[in-house]
Amino acid sequence: GSLFKQANIPDSVASTDAFIQNFWCVVICCCAKIPLIIVGPPGCSKTLSFTIAVDNLSSRKRQTAFFKRLPCLEPTRYQCTAQSTDKEIQERYEGAILRQEQLVDQVDGGTECISVVFLDEAGLTEEIPMKVIHYYLDKPKVSTVILSNNMLDAAKMNRTLQLFQDDTKTSDLFYLARGSIFGRHEIKQQEQQQIQGLVSAYKKTLQDETLRDSSRKDYSLFQLRDFILFLRFLRYCAHGSTLH
Repeated sequence: GSLFKQANIPDSVASTDAFIQNFWCVVICCCAKIPLIIVGPPGCSKTLSFTIAVDNLSSRKRQTAFFKRLPCLEPTRYQCTAQSTDKEIQERYEGAILRQEQLVDQVDGGTECISVVFLDEAGLTEEIPMKVIHYYLDKPKVSTVILSNNMLDAAKMNRTLQLFQDDTKTSDLFYLARGSIFGRHEIKQQEQQQIQGLVSAYKKTLQDETLRDSSRKDYSLFQLRDFILFLRFLRYCAHGSTLH
């Protein structure tokens, strides 16, 4: 709520419940060095919320008086894959800890700086290589944010604050479509009806049996991320703006 209102959020980013929850947890947990894992389907603003949180807490980009009172963040990013090794993950953590030690005496207007390790798509990595993070979660010298489309094993989940995002609600889909196409501008009733039509069409697509993954009948080939890209394409066609 109030934390989100104090932030600088791009006009094209929809203020969905999922995004606000992700953003709030990232800011609070990073500043308090509480390990955080966000689990949710693709397109529920997991990566986006981290990126915008870091932007608002960057030593160079912080603009609002509220965020200037919070620690600035220095991210160390790692994209997890099926080929990730424990050595690679450990190197990221050790690098982040070294950076944290360098930041201890560094003062930016009297503000503390915190190094944060960001592990994206953690569910793609096998359980054994990921065991290396247990030590860093138990004795957090740096902050940790883990993103995954699926739940990780209990040994990791129990060491973190957990935020779960379910399938996007209809109300969130509406705000997502509105924000993606019109930003935060006021819209007319006709445009509101058009957005409702887009949301309805997307929901029907998810229920279409002919668009299901052959190996996973409960998984639609057309996901939320595809819907978002489609909305941005509509914005591009309507306004001639640059796609991001």
